[in-house]
Amino acid sequence: MEPDLDFLGFKVERSDDTNDHEIRLLVNERDVLNGHLGLDPPDFFGQSELLKGGLARIGRCGCGTVGCDDVCVQVTIEDAIVWRGNNETFKFLPKSYFAWLYEAANDRTWEDINRRTERLVSDVFEDISIQTGESFRWASARIEAGKIHLSFDNGTGRQVLLEFPWRGNDPSEAVKSARILLNEIASA
Repeated sequence: MEPDLDFLGFKVERSDDTNDHEIRLLVNERDVLNGHLGLDPPDFFGQSELLKGGLARIGRCGCGTVGCDDVCVQVTIEDAIVWRGNNETFKFLPKSYFAWLYEAANDRTWEDINRRTERLVSDVFEDISIQTGESFRWASARIEAGKIHLSFDNGTGRQVLLEFPWRGNDPSEAVKSARILLNEIASA
């Protein structure tokens, strides 16, 4: 690797204060979030700006709220992938950067049963809108024991929450229930 290029790594940690997980970004083995919380993995890897360029969020306020004292980088796709922000600039070899993103986004070792279930149920509802016009945003098995909550919104602040029961021990059971609910939504 050229000496002027940086190495990107990460680790995923549980964030008990926010009831989720956080990605700790490591550039040249140094945590670059400077006291901020990392983003929850689905929030981090869901950003197209990481692949196409643009302003990407890499950290959030210690309170856990996205949009409150975020850490952002401007991602530029050139001969090198460049991250500029927070008075620092990092340059990554494109081949290594895209391989890292693919590998990290597909690393599921951090998922507990709730997070695995949320991901699988979210896959069922991906790109689904309900009759009132709200689009699917997220699934959570962490709000209330024994239930999966689904959030739909229309981008104007209107949120519709749906839920279905789940015993909490088998993700495939939750996926089956999600498909039943999806069929009910489709036929309503």
